[in-house]
Amino acid sequence: MNIDRILLCLTLYFVFGALPSIAQWQDITPDNNSENLYGVDFLDEQLGYAVGWTSQAVILKTEDGGQNWLKIEPPQSFIFGIEVQNENDVFVTGYSFQHQCGMLYRSTSKGNKWEQVIFDGQQNPFTFGFYNYEAVDENTALMSGYQGLIAKTTDGGSTWYKTDNGGSADCFRVLKMVDDKLGFAACGEGQDFQYINKLYRTTDGGESWHVNLERSTSNFFGHLDFVNSTTGYFFGAYNGKMAVMKTTDAGDNWTESYLGAEGNFLLCGSFADEMNGYAVGSGGITIKTTDGGVTWSEIPKVTSEALLWVDFPKAETGYAVGVNGTILKYNSATGVEEKLPIDGLKSYPNPFFNDTEIKFEISVEAEVKLEVFDSSGDLVEILVDARHGKGSHSVVFDGMNKPAGLYFYKIEINDKIKTGKIFLIK
Repeated sequence: MNIDRILLCLTLYFVFGALPSIAQWQDITPDNNSENLYGVDFLDEQLGYAVGWTSQAVILKTEDGGQNWLKIEPPQSFIFGIEVQNENDVFVTGYSFQHQCGMLYRSTSKGNKWEQVIFDGQQNPFTFGFYNYEAVDENTALMSGYQGLIAKTTDGGSTWYKTDNGGSADCFRVLKMVDDKLGFAACGEGQDFQYINKLYRTTDGGESWHVNLERSTSNFFGHLDFVNSTTGYFFGAYNGKMAVMKTTDAGDNWTESYLGAEGNFLLCGSFADEMNGYAVGSGGITIKTTDGGVTWSEIPKVTSEALLWVDFPKAETGYAVGVNGTILKYNSATGVEEKLPIDGLKSYPNPFFNDTEIKFEISVEAEVKLEVFDSSGDLVEILVDARHGKGSHSVVFDGMNKPAGLYFYKIEINDKIKTGKIFLIK
């Protein structure tokens, strides 16, 4: 083996054997849905829901981190918002076709059974529809939507009442409760649900709301998120450019944290902790910060579809949803290697004379690809390229008609990679 082949061998080893291969955004859009998705919420890295509508409403549920999605078809409705409060309690907001008014669609049984709460002006205040559900605690929550309605419950959702917003009849599309006292809501003028450009604030738990930022053609509010009681961000656009604005005094003042390309805008943002934040928007744009909004950088795009909502249950893992049923999953290598769903990868015998058996165990049902490369990095053979069930598997690599030397094998599952080395002796 000459020096060039040795260098190639070492390169292949360090690329395949020493560095974890962890994806950033990965397209996990399921085949069973093409409806626009307006909301996504994960309780943890595995259990989450995505909701939306185009021609009909849809609720999608996953219990395995987005590998598989169960499709739940609610009553005819428009659905915009989702809040996963705990393993059992899930709340969905929107508009009911049947009752022609706002509705809350809720489950207290892990999404297995659902009930409608109607806002037709009789038992509950009237609104044409709701966009958001914000839980403060297990008994207290607020929702916002059309006709200026910001509704509140203090008895776990049994009854709702209208809060005081100073008489506004605008469309409150954005709602964020920071704690049991502080919260923010943003609205478009009248019934305008697209151009959201006026910000309200509450300091008494949503009982009353007061203007925080007056309506301005310079501002567009897509979403707000707070990392503590004083520090928060709004994601949207400023003077025609996609922007992130930051406050460190609970909304008394807002300053520029990020100003991006003209003609684009951010629609949602999510902070996993005080340092790590992500935002998504038009044209599949995604940006991130790892220093608390001091600097932001673009993440390579994997879709051109508009991304409408994002949720990061942990700094290393997040989900984004958008137009035409798009669902993306993010895995970050920032200091933490993600646990791979591959165990027990080994070969025997090794070294070998004629053939060797490569064994592996996977923790979930998934598409598996197992390839063998020579010491130059050239593909020799694809041993496995099919869907395999959870459990132990094995495959034989036949070296009878292959030259002696060092070989590498690489197994890939759900965009995660493990490798090994085998030696053929003749």
